[in-house]
Amino acid sequence: MKLVEGQAFGNIYGSYFNRYSGGQPQDPNFLDKNLPLLIGADGFPIISGGTQRILGNSQPDYVIGMGNNFSYKRFSLNVLFDARLGFEKYNWLEDFYSAFGLPDYTADRRSFRTFEGVLANGTPNTKQVWLGQRFGPDGVDYGEGYYRRFYRNVSEPFVTDASWVRLRSASLSYALPTHWLPKKAIRSASVSVTGNNLWLWTKYYGVDPESSSYDAGSNNDGSAGFTYPTARTIMFSLNVGF
Repeated sequence: MKLVEGQAFGNIYGSYFNRYSGGQPQDPNFLDKNLPLLIGADGFPIISGGTQRILGNSQPDYVIGMGNNFSYKRFSLNVLFDARLGFEKYNWLEDFYSAFGLPDYTADRRSFRTFEGVLANGTPNTKQVWLGQRFGPDGVDYGEGYYRRFYRNVSEPFVTDASWVRLRSASLSYALPTHWLPKKAIRSASVSVTGNNLWLWTKYYGVDPESSSYDAGSNNDGSAGFTYPTARTIMFSLNVGF
């Protein structure tokens, strides 16, 4: 993340797979993912190297909170839903996992693939390559393999939608009948159970996208992973009025 005059706060910059534009100029700031991949003579997508473009933004389009309290006789239920929608983060954890074959999409790492894209001369790529490490069945040495050598060495695949909806908290309480209580000692009493971070919906891979890879004093909120996710806690309490 960096602040650039004229660009939005929260922009996430990173390396990317080069695209083919047929000689037409490309936006120097934003990556056009609708353009076809540029494939090298070795059959693999070409990485941008030291060049970076804006791949996403860490600031949500919508911040939503919704809570309510439901009462029935002596029972009371309080719930709070929280949501942040329309933003991206860089996933450190997925980057790390992809090198070790943990994500489902790496299950093809011992197979051949023909990457969809075009060569530098504009013709479609037809070269088949082995995704695994070292020597493939075709006798070619592929080194550390596609996922270690190409995929995890570029930022683009790991800047993904980090939108989430969660049940931030829920509390159920019960007011004890007054005839259960010592008349001269206790005026009222209730017992309750409260849970925090009870449910989370997100498409973000592998970790709570609300977590941050940086300390609380940093304003860099564009990445998650390699840190502890938000804890789920359950608390029991007794409230007494005298």
